[in-house]
Amino acid sequence: MFLLGAALTAVAAVLIWRNLPVLRPVAAMPYPALLRSVLTLLRDEPVLRWRIVYSVASNASFSVLWTSIGFMLAAPPHDLSDAEIGLFALFGVAGAVAARFAGRLADRGWAHWAVGGFLVATLVAWSPIWLGAGPGVWGLAALALGLLVFDAGAQGVHISNQTIVYALRPEARSRLNSAYMTTFFLGGAVGSGLSAVLYASHGWTGVAALGAAFPLVGLVVWTVDSVRRRRAVSPAAAPATAG
Repeated sequence: MFLLGAALTAVAAVLIWRNLPVLRPVAAMPYPALLRSVLTLLRDEPVLRWRIVYSVASNASFSVLWTSIGFMLAAPPHDLSDAEIGLFALFGVAGAVAARFAGRLADRGWAHWAVGGFLVATLVAWSPIWLGAGPGVWGLAALALGLLVFDAGAQGVHISNQTIVYALRPEARSRLNSAYMTTFFLGGAVGSGLSAVLYASHGWTGVAALGAAFPLVGLVVWTVDSVRRRRAVSPAAAPATAG
């Protein structure tokens, strides 16, 4: 599997080298100044900070799932082999479908509302994922269904967030990406570490509870953000309505 992954990565590298355009940097700053400017963007762009919260919640939940799912499937009642466990990663194809759907929603100006919907999908998916620890084919079927919904939701949150973040300052996309992706992976690292600890102490139920907690927190923050956005728009819309 590692050799196959290396070969596919090599093929992808060649295709990227041949097809991606060469873009000259817009900002002419020393490297230390560029790094400092990432912190400046975090300070000056509240939208970036909101998007980071949603991405951290989503990727932390993603890492919670994929850190411990192998342990659960290898243990009774499933007792699956490494190859059989690996097949469950194929359900990640739902993420590719969700990415296209999220892109279309973003093109229509619905990226913020799409994030809320995808967070709901990520949260709801934990119910069948939790049932996946049950015995027999029904447990595995519930797990498969949950993985399809979960991966679609997690990928949808990510793509929708990126669409919004990159539009903030087109001339600073690389630095926006640095701020966004650094915190994105930090969230994943936290989720992965907590997942291993909870699986050891509370089993799959503890993992499922933790995994659901992250998108739930993301949804609470998203609701607060949505209310804030409506209040910010309402005063400006009032005169136009009256007129």
